[in-house]
Amino acid sequence: MNRWRNALVVILLPALALISACGPSYKFGRAQELEKKGFFVEAAVEYEKIYKKHTGSERAAESLYRLGRIYQKKLKIYSHANRFFRELADKYPSVEPWYSRAREGILNSPDYYPLTPGSFWIEGDSATGGRNMRAEWNCSSVSSGTFKIERKVYAGASLVTKIVRYFRKKDMQLQEGASASFANSSVVLQYPFATGKSWKSIRDGRPTIHTVVEENVALKVGAGEFEHCIKISEEYPDLPGTRKYNYYAAEVGWVLTTISGAGREHRNTELLSYKINPEE
Repeated sequence: MNRWRNALVVILLPALALISACGPSYKFGRAQELEKKGFFVEAAVEYEKIYKKHTGSERAAESLYRLGRIYQKKLKIYSHANRFFRELADKYPSVEPWYSRAREGILNSPDYYPLTPGSFWIEGDSATGGRNMRAEWNCSSVSSGTFKIERKVYAGASLVTKIVRYFRKKDMQLQEGASASFANSSVVLQYPFATGKSWKSIRDGRPTIHTVVEENVALKVGAGEFEHCIKISEEYPDLPGTRKYNYYAAEVGWVLTTISGAGREHRNTELLSYKINPEE
């Protein structure tokens, strides 16, 4: 009897190993190895195969997320990234953390306000290239999903003031608060970034109306030339006729502020230099 049992084990073990090698976890590990080695296109192909062939497996949602991340961060084909993140959010709304990460991925494809510890931006007045006014923005992490940006403002070489603001991406919005509690927070950006999209907010106790005026704007500032920027107007209902425009570049963030007056825009401040740290 033992002889037959042992013979059966010898026969079944290779078969079980073969089945395991064909399973989603094995394939997922292989896709991860390709991704780690920098073979992003090949890894994307493998992740998509896992999702399509093993839709009901525990690896399906994660494979869709990894697929979206490759298109978002490595290949920078944002339309593809957005499509995979949306598919994940639509088909796996109860699978965490992938559902929540997919929604953030949608907001960040492309990322018009990257928040990573150690990133910095140097802002200056457009008239003198920062000689009269310069501001240094530095980003640090406060807690999971919450970031602090400290803005030091200089007049010439003299430090004038220091402003601290907190940021988080939640509910398809970029929210800004004077404290980490985000009480009375402002909505700086709101998805989708489509021309005509409008939302109301509060900034420093004053009601504001924000509108996406234009997409795919090309412009040049002190920090360089940028394409595919979005242009967002900011109006104050209690101050009729007062309007400014903020421009944001993909994977960089804010790059220019202009003031509207006399039928034209006047450059106010612009990005002079920056460094965006990669996500950990």
